[in-house]
Amino acid sequence: MLYAMFITLIIQMLTLFNFLLGNKFLLSFDGINQYLHFYNELSNIVQNNESLFWTWRQGVGANFFGSMTYYLLSPVMIILALISNKELMPYLFVVSFIIKQQIAVVAMYSLLKNFKIERWICILISLCWAFNAYFIHYTSNPMWLDILYLLPLIFLGINRIRQHKKCLLFIVAVALTAISNYYIFFSASIFVYLYLFISYFVYENKFRFKGVVIYFIKMTGYYLIGVGIAAVILIPSVMAIKESPRGQSTMLLDTIFKLDFSMLINSLKSSFFNTSTDFNVVFAQQALLYSGSLMTISLPLLFTSKINIPNKIRVLIGGTLFVEVLSIISPFLYLVFHGLAQPICFPFRFMYGFIALNLIILAYILNLLFKSNYKISKYYVVFLILYPLILLQEKGIVIVAFNILIFTIYYVSVNYRKKYLILGMTIVELLISTTLIFNYYSANYLSKEQYEQWFENNEVASLISDVNKIKENNLERIFENFDLNDSERLRNMALTYSYSGLNTFTSTDNELYLKFLNTLTLNDNSSGIVNLTGNLMSNQVLNVKYLILSNESPIPYGYELIAEQLNYSLYENKNYLGGGYLVSNFIKESTFTSLNQMEKELVLINNVVVSDNSNIVENYSQNIAYQIIQIEDIKTNLQEVSNNQITTQEIEDPYIEFTLTPLSYSSSEIFMYLSSNNKVKKIEIIDQDRTYTVSSGDFTHSVRLKDIGCYTSTPRIKVYLNEDTEYTINELIFYEVDMLSYQTELDKMNARSLDNISMNKNKVLTDVLVDEENYLYLSIPYSQGWEANSNGSSSQLQSANLSFLLLDLEEGLNRVELTYYSPGFKIGTLISIVSLIILNITMFVTKRKKVST
Repeated sequence: MLYAMFITLIIQMLTLFNFLLGNKFLLSFDGINQYLHFYNELSNIVQNNESLFWTWRQGVGANFFGSMTYYLLSPVMIILALISNKELMPYLFVVSFIIKQQIAVVAMYSLLKNFKIERWICILISLCWAFNAYFIHYTSNPMWLDILYLLPLIFLGINRIRQHKKCLLFIVAVALTAISNYYIFFSASIFVYLYLFISYFVYENKFRFKGVVIYFIKMTGYYLIGVGIAAVILIPSVMAIKESPRGQSTMLLDTIFKLDFSMLINSLKSSFFNTSTDFNVVFAQQALLYSGSLMTISLPLLFTSKINIPNKIRVLIGGTLFVEVLSIISPFLYLVFHGLAQPICFPFRFMYGFIALNLIILAYILNLLFKSNYKISKYYVVFLILYPLILLQEKGIVIVAFNILIFTIYYVSVNYRKKYLILGMTIVELLISTTLIFNYYSANYLSKEQYEQWFENNEVASLISDVNKIKENNLERIFENFDLNDSERLRNMALTYSYSGLNTFTSTDNELYLKFLNTLTLNDNSSGIVNLTGNLMSNQVLNVKYLILSNESPIPYGYELIAEQLNYSLYENKNYLGGGYLVSNFIKESTFTSLNQMEKELVLINNVVVSDNSNIVENYSQNIAYQIIQIEDIKTNLQEVSNNQITTQEIEDPYIEFTLTPLSYSSSEIFMYLSSNNKVKKIEIIDQDRTYTVSSGDFTHSVRLKDIGCYTSTPRIKVYLNEDTEYTINELIFYEVDMLSYQTELDKMNARSLDNISMNKNKVLTDVLVDEENYLYLSIPYSQGWEANSNGSSSQLQSANLSFLLLDLEEGLNRVELTYYSPGFKIGTLISIVSLIILNITMFVTKRKKVST
């Protein structure tokens, strides 16, 4: 085992050289725009003694415990994060990765030794396991990597129950797997029962139905104890997903009988080590099968050689490989392994389990081969040539020849029992393969310069500091529209810079909040989740008090400059509504969704949207004047514009410039509504001697109502399009909104807004005086975890404005208290306590039985 750990360490030092020196951080994709932000927030919460249940820095407020239990509870990483400070956070990912690989080597080695496999084979297989494609490619998803050491421990725990009637390892490993990540735990549970089935029939000489039932009931009991111990984590995580769009199943019955063999062909190609750099785990639909070339050429020996393998074992191994193939070619089984929901970006997240089983089978085959005198048939060389030739022919003759050479070396080594040559060859291969993968993804890894720009930007930090000095509570939110050159990485930047923002990007995003954003076309749809860009009216109901804008951005109505930096400036909303307000005008959701996008924005002022099922009577009014601005003249460098079809092929900086008719109001907020099949590149607004810019990062949804600022005279609008793009423009409309009538309606809301709201960890407190029975709107996202209390009595909450809280108040002074506990936390805690008691009873009874025997 020590040899395997030492070899692993050598490969780690050689392949992770740049990451260990701090020139680059082992972070890419989700690691940059999710995990690093989330661990930074955890650090903020712990250091400031804040509530773990709710955070005001994710979106407009979110169930942090639900997100934490989904993303952050990798046992190794969470320990490192809690004993380190925020400044060290990006360095912890490579440290965590190294530790997990080492534990994975130990876990797999221990499992194989339990099978009484030869030591050199244990070393070889544990190395292949630690450096398999799944492990290397998903380095930026730390919650998925723990299964690489937990799954072998679960299997070993099953063996210990069978051999020694000791259940503790199995129960603890199951509990840790459930704690680490419920999503991976779902597929891990399938592999637990698959292994239980295989191991039972391997070690039982006779099939007895009663024995099978008793065995599985007993093992399920141990399994449920482990699940129960993790319930305090597992249930809130599941509940958080249920409140998100990802909780909706995409499973279709018509996938049951469909098969896609192209998936299998592509996946088989991934078993060759020199093609591992072709894996694009974000988009390519193929399973990551690579675990060393030895596995690729050895598994067929099970069916092509005369190795003395019992028929029962052949059937079980063949059945396992059949299920593996079926999971690749069957969309239905693929969905089953993914919890009945189509995964986004990263396909075949369950493949770790089959890689583990493949390697265990490989260890079994090698162990038999090296104990026998059997020589592999010379005809097997035909397979060694044809297999890469058929699958990799499009790669070219050099690639094919290279793989044939590797296969031949392994063939000779196995046939003539050169075990140390096999081991040495595998080590070199794993070193080269790992180096290739890391080099392939090197451009995507976070550099130190990028980290300092994105996560330690002095201008941003300074403006946030200015806000923190004057803000009164966490409901005073900041809207920012700058991208620091890459908005994809910064959708959760409020977590890192520690402010109440609007942006959010997580699998546990509040579904109702997303509904609000989607209905108002406020979200950035470039990657399918959320990157909020706001408009004047919706920002009011989202409780925005401050704006941080790039110095090229147009300024909306009612915002006053309070701090300026070289690139960004801070503005304060002089019409801030205090976090909530009393409302008496209501519009039903079906009526609201039938309005055009401009009317939806306007009706949010002095009205509240309620569900069609609500018993509140619809009585809304829209008193803010607006009208469409006519286009007087169009200039463009496009060669041809045919109706609504636009082609920008071979045109540098394609644009369309609009001259609009004079404004009708003394002060107007101008909006541009675009419905297109593709997004625009940027918008320039030329207002007398000043030019403003709205960048693509602020306009990435192709269907948008975009606020382009407040003006007293008509500006010219220049819309830049993306090059080499075919556009279908369905609608392009410019609106102007009268700011005098807007201010009149806002004044009515201000007269009924809150002025004394306060917060204490997971509580929100306010006093509200009402003349008659009324409703209080709060810009807090609706969640099952909120409990309301008014004057000491429980009050019912309902959803308003598609996403937020509405509370019915009685006449007089109402002392309102809202308390938040993550849904599932209370019942999960109770189940965990009971499960721990059951575990102790089980251990006591087992010990007593051993003593008595």
